Amino acid sequence: MIWLWVVRKEKNIQIEDKPAECGIETWIHYLQGEAVNELQEYAKFDKDESSCKPYVENLAEQCRSQNIPEDTPESLQAACGELQRLLLLL
Repeated sequence: MIWLWVVRKEKNIQIEDKPAECGIETWIHYLQGEAVNELQEYAKFDKDESSCKPYVENLAEQCRSQNIPEDTPESLQAACGELQRLLLLL
């Protein structure tokens, strides 16, 4: 298990330690409109990381509003769910 210490709330928050089904690159490719396979590896955005920012900002808003499209990869849906859980504790 991984433990995260939140000083403001003085609580320990348990985070599941699961092996990643896919990398962040898979999520970025999905956010850019590509059909993705979570078992496939996707190219990194070497020297062009900033091009991902609008997609990540859109994802953050979708996670906050709990408005995730149904075709979102399962691992990304789980990450948004975990983010929601953690935000409630902060």
